[in-house]
Amino acid sequence: MEKKYHPNISREKNFSDELTKQNINPDFKKVDINILLNRVKVDNFKNKKKNIAFIFFILLGLISSAYLIF
Repeated sequence: MEKKYHPNISREKNFSDELTKQNINPDFKKVDINILLNRVKVDNFKNKKKNIAFIFFILLGLISSAYLIF
């Protein structure tokens, strides 16, 4: 004799899945350490680039003002 299942009841119900779903906060964001480290590397590179450009323009200003004065 075959068992007839109600169409609304799932045959494969994992209780462990329900327990893990209850413990997960929906606002939780996954943090990947590699993404964070790459972001730090990119930020450091951008800061170095900005500092080099700043020093270059300061020296250019000093040289041009010295040329105009002397």
